[in-house]
Amino acid sequence: MYRAAGSHLRSLKHHGATRLASTSVVKQSQGGLFGWLLGGKSSQLPPLDVPLPGITIPPPLPDFVEPSKTKITTLPNGVKIASETSASPAVSVGLYIDCGSIYETPASSGVSHLLERMAFKSTVNRSHLRLVREVEAIGGNVSASASREQMSYTYDALKSYTPEMVEVLIDSVRNPAFLDWEVKEQLQKIKSEIAEVSANPQGLLLEALHSAGYSGALAKPLMASESAVNRLDVSILEEFVAEHYTAPRMVLAASGVEHDTLVSVVEPLLSDLPSVKRPEEPKSVYVGGDYRCQADSPSTHIALAFEVPGGWNQEKTAMVVTVLQMLMGGGGSFSAGGPGKGMHSRLYLRILTNYQQIESFSAFNSVYNNSGLFGIYAVTSPDFSSKAVDLAAGELLEIATPGKVSQEQLDRAKEATKSAVLMNLESRSIASEDIGRQVLTYGERKPIEYFLKTVEEITLNDISSTAKKIMSSPLTMASWGDVIHVPSYESVSRKFHSKPRPRTMASHIILPPDDADENHHHPQEDGEEREEELGRDDGDEEREHASPERPPKAALPFSATCVRISRDSYPNLRALRNASSVSLADAAYVKISEGDFGYVLDDVPHLTDYVPDIPTYPNPLQDHPAYSTVKQYFVNEDDTVPQKVVVQKNSRRGVHFRRAGPRQRVYFGPDEVKACIVTCGGLCPGLNTVIRELVCGLSHMYNVNNIYGIQNGYKGFYSSNYLPLTPKSVNDIHKRGGTVLGTSRGGHDTKKIVDNIQDRGINQVYIIGGDGTQKGAYEIFKEIRKRGLKVSVAGVPKTIDNDIAIIDKSFGFDTAVEEAQRAIDSAHVEACSAENGIGLVKLMGRYSGFIAMYATLASRDVDCCLIPESPFYMDGEGGLLQYIERRLKENRHMVIVVAEGAGQDLIAQSIAKSDQQDASGNKLLLDIGLWLTHKIKDYFKSKKMEMTIKYIDPTYMIRAIPSNASDNVYCTLLAHSAIHGAMAGYSFTVGMVNGRHTFIPFYRVTSTRNKVRITDRMWARLLSSTNQPSFLSQKDIDEASEADRLANRPPLPTGASHRVASSFEQSASTSSNGEI
Repeated sequence: MYRAAGSHLRSLKHHGATRLASTSVVKQSQGGLFGWLLGGKSSQLPPLDVPLPGITIPPPLPDFVEPSKTKITTLPNGVKIASETSASPAVSVGLYIDCGSIYETPASSGVSHLLERMAFKSTVNRSHLRLVREVEAIGGNVSASASREQMSYTYDALKSYTPEMVEVLIDSVRNPAFLDWEVKEQLQKIKSEIAEVSANPQGLLLEALHSAGYSGALAKPLMASESAVNRLDVSILEEFVAEHYTAPRMVLAASGVEHDTLVSVVEPLLSDLPSVKRPEEPKSVYVGGDYRCQADSPSTHIALAFEVPGGWNQEKTAMVVTVLQMLMGGGGSFSAGGPGKGMHSRLYLRILTNYQQIESFSAFNSVYNNSGLFGIYAVTSPDFSSKAVDLAAGELLEIATPGKVSQEQLDRAKEATKSAVLMNLESRSIASEDIGRQVLTYGERKPIEYFLKTVEEITLNDISSTAKKIMSSPLTMASWGDVIHVPSYESVSRKFHSKPRPRTMASHIILPPDDADENHHHPQEDGEEREEELGRDDGDEEREHASPERPPKAALPFSATCVRISRDSYPNLRALRNASSVSLADAAYVKISEGDFGYVLDDVPHLTDYVPDIPTYPNPLQDHPAYSTVKQYFVNEDDTVPQKVVVQKNSRRGVHFRRAGPRQRVYFGPDEVKACIVTCGGLCPGLNTVIRELVCGLSHMYNVNNIYGIQNGYKGFYSSNYLPLTPKSVNDIHKRGGTVLGTSRGGHDTKKIVDNIQDRGINQVYIIGGDGTQKGAYEIFKEIRKRGLKVSVAGVPKTIDNDIAIIDKSFGFDTAVEEAQRAIDSAHVEACSAENGIGLVKLMGRYSGFIAMYATLASRDVDCCLIPESPFYMDGEGGLLQYIERRLKENRHMVIVVAEGAGQDLIAQSIAKSDQQDASGNKLLLDIGLWLTHKIKDYFKSKKMEMTIKYIDPTYMIRAIPSNASDNVYCTLLAHSAIHGAMAGYSFTVGMVNGRHTFIPFYRVTSTRNKVRITDRMWARLLSSTNQPSFLSQKDIDEASEADRLANRPPLPTGASHRVASSFEQSASTSSNGEI
């Protein structure tokens, strides 16, 4: 403005139109000033340096005025009052509170955002209308702001209205009415703000940098999410304010008012505020991470950031970072120019003037009390994004290199920093805010001279050493728009030689669902809810590392196409695998990591573990019309599923598995995929359904057309028994029992199988079978990895007995229980139709008696259930035969259910045959049903007591029937989870754990068996239902308890650390009875 005015003045002077006068008298004109303006006459005008008549000349301003100093008064309850005077006729007053989003809990997430919107609304003393009218009456201006660490409420008006300003300000903060209709109105406005965020990539990525880069308090969202808007209400607001708006956490700051005057007004209004001990600030741990959001945009926005250690509490570092930002500078590709526009900064001269593809390129920092972020934000054309990232990395690395920054550049940056701060502090409101925030952080306000001196003392060595220290922390990346060409996190991170730090993932723990697509029933204690205690007790030694409180859902109000990406191992977990703790034989295949809060992630292998530089592709589902409307369809890469969901307060968090589901990016293009499916082992309801859904899922979801069935089990690989599969060819196979691909038992040649996979170009192998089959899948994967092949191996566990460890249940189990129930009904009819009739039903259950137990509980017609896990004896007091006799005398009929593996030790006459095995290596069982039939007949014959016994063996009939509706849905979900995992590059066994589908390491499902726990409540319910004796001595019970403890401790690879073993041991799996 001054430059334009000066140009106009010089123009007039050159034309001789300007006359300057000092003491000379201007010639009379006609009409005075108004006459001169309007063309009338004027009297003579006095010169400007002649005093007007009757006006007293004020004293001249002194050559130097002592700067106003900040005065601070602390009230007895802890409230601080801080102010400085000024010559301005106006005053700015603010109430600053040590409270922000970092103090929110999952229940109160988003409350800071809502409090900002609720500021200066109705109070208990005045309506909103009255408050607005009072502010207008004095020409005031009010505002409120929520940040991560502090809340601020400010009021600006003329100095003479200071008492009125302070009273309205404090009344608004201390006495909000939180009227229900006002709260609902502001929540609707927040929803509109959330919708607008998607059009503001810069704000979106700033939030994403915090969410991805931190674990704990600073990772919590500043903006309320949609779920928070639906949850927040008056009670949450009231509780949050009551807990955090306390005296020691408040500072009332002002600029432009006498301190004593301010104290006299404030003290009566705040002196009765409760004095509660100021809590410790919630911990935040910087861990680094990657966030990507695919959006329809002509530009790609990218941010690279690192941690500023110590934050404002390390003043020298914070000052250097401020100068560093000014030194790097940057801006948009177009600038109006002029001093202070950053046109001489490094990023402007080196990047913006040389690359027309870049729209914006600038340094940024966000500093907090104990940490902060520093980095570069770039906006570029999508096809130039990879180069832009390289340029950003190069600029960051260069300032960390001694000798790359000149003294002239540093001096210019220091002067620009000082002038920017000094000019900002000329603003009354900024000065008031500076007072309030400094007093909250430091307990005092540091003089401006201290800042200027610190800036002046910064050297070139300070710049390079601080930059080097910052970039030694893990990288945090965030990108938005067309992110296809944005380089992978790992490749960019390697440029800085940074490694991810440990990070807690409590915020991403997935509890059993309400989701419609995964709501398969999981038996649990009646009336009990599953829950995961994310907090820790006060005595926990690891609590200092991070705060576990963080919303369990997506922390950012972004679309479902957004996803945090962090492949290989999680960036927020401490890797425990090393040469000294794991044997060389297992180290390549086992990925065990421990989080800061005591839980252990038992992760699955990924292609990137052993195949370098694999390209990725956008998941085709993001453009699929059937899935485009599904909110948050893609799972978060950091999501885990706890094996145990009910824990004691002081226990460790236990074992977690990687959550199954579709990923934002996949490692196979649709035309590249060549998949094969194989079924092995015995028959089971649902085999054909899994085959059908694998074929249809690959075709319909991922547009895969090359799918083959391997006939007759593993042997079909090297017998070239390949059968092309299409959705049409498998359309109705789920209506038939068995498997259309055939099956086989027995050993296989792993190398021959992998040779065939390699020769035929197969890159996805889906293996359906029991524990022996999954062991084979593990061996196949190991050979694939040894050869460095880009092949994913996905196992779908099959066991009608439900004896595979870890998973809630196997497919086919519901069908088996339903069909077993019919056999029991038939046995009951037979028993009731004869005098002293006994119906004896043998069911599947070689090692585990789940089918027998659940069918018995479902029936209520069973008088005795015998399973392998519960020993029983035949003769003598309290024996089975005596119980049968008593039951017949009471009811005149009886139904007995026996699992095929029960009582094998009692068949004494067949001991010699008990060591024989079938083709799969399983011990051959003798028919317990026939043996019991003969024993019962012999007993009652010796008693000369009439009885009739009918023996029903439906086992092979049940194995061969089609699956029911419940199992069909379960098979579909298992198949789809297997597909999503294989496309994402993982090798694993898929299974449902606590109601969530997960990726489980092969060795975990093959190393132990799932068994009924006879010391648990489900078995107690059965005993109560049948009224049978337990047949157990105290010694049997003690041995069973010890066996349960050992069986539920998952084995670790040879040499694994005691600490992890302890975590596994304390994470006893979900009760094998299907009960929490």
